[in-house]
Amino acid sequence: MKEKPIIGISIDGVELDYKLLEMLEWVSRTCSQRKAANKVGITVQVFNRRILKFEDKLGFKLVKSSKSGSELTPEGAKILKKYHEYKNLLEESERILIAAGYISSQLMMALIEAYKLEAALYTCSDDEAYHLSKKCRLDLIALDDPLIAFRNNLDFIPIAYDHLALIPGDKIQKINELNNARFVAVENSSQRLAWRILREKGIKFKIAKKVKSPFQAFEIVQNNPKLYTFLNASKFPGNDILKNETRHVISIIPFNERINDFIDFISNKGQSTIQKEGFERIK
Repeated sequence: MKEKPIIGISIDGVELDYKLLEMLEWVSRTCSQRKAANKVGITVQVFNRRILKFEDKLGFKLVKSSKSGSELTPEGAKILKKYHEYKNLLEESERILIAAGYISSQLMMALIEAYKLEAALYTCSDDEAYHLSKKCRLDLIALDDPLIAFRNNLDFIPIAYDHLALIPGDKIQKINELNNARFVAVENSSQRLAWRILREKGIKFKIAKKVKSPFQAFEIVQNNPKLYTFLNASKFPGNDILKNETRHVISIIPFNERINDFIDFISNKGQSTIQKEGFERIK
């Protein structure tokens, strides 16, 4: 069953239904109210009445006529442009659209290449990926940490395991050596696991700086020997002092059945690619 979304727009409390928006579309294409009326299957008299009705409600003209025909006013053209923007957001793209967290995006790229999937991949934070899924017709999002899925009651599919490594960690042998340490935190990340363990063990620490990307955090601690951070061991090998305590899943949330075969690949044959990328296989 093929579904097609119907779009309406509200302007200052005035609801413009999809029929009116299609009327504006055809005026723009044909430069004729008579031809536009024929395209939407109504008489030109009904067409004109509907246009006048909404112009009266809005308080400005939508269509203007001249000897050469009809065209949209600047206000009418602006409404039509917004209509096209909404249509583009709702129409299904020929390419698979994926948004993924900073860590999972690199894994997804490897899986896309292994499967030879025609896909567009957007790298962002988990929060941004989820936000995009509500605004755009994404086929799939991949999460570095399942917390956002738990918070929003989303069904997710675990595809790999990862854990956090302490960076730099070459001089740390015991966890209590991190007492009074200063850290760079990555917002809304799986680092929450490390902070929880440190608190449970009575380790006093301070978040000296917050960043959005793990790559930013890595660069900062590389240039400042007095700072530490915990980052995904799949991409940032370091001290595994909290390996077991920070083990967590990398997961995906599909939104479209057309990627079912790709998901099956990820869960089965793709597990070898997952291991090559430095993650732990889910099975």
